[in-house]
Amino acid sequence: MAVRTGKAEMVAQAVLSSLYVQAVIAAVILGFGVNATFSEAQLRRYPLKAQERRVARHFIGILDPFWFLILALELGLVVGCTSPAPGPFGWG
Repeated sequence: MAVRTGKAEMVAQAVLSSLYVQAVIAAVILGFGVNATFSEAQLRRYPLKAQERRVARHFIGILDPFWFLILALELGLVVGCTSPAPGPFGWG
């Protein structure tokens, strides 16, 4: 219906944005992934300055396996929304 009314882009933006916000909340609240392994106390074992530890924690957060799951979910949604031909629901 959104495609027929010309509001598909707005609907897609809302859906993808809400998925991203939910993923951020889940990652922060659950402490999901490798962040617990490389906590501030663990990173102090290495000869890093405070700024370097902060950068290392950001890179570790980016490499969290949880984000690959979210990326696959959102790419699947994008491919499913841009598919020109209708198909079975399971393909989406």
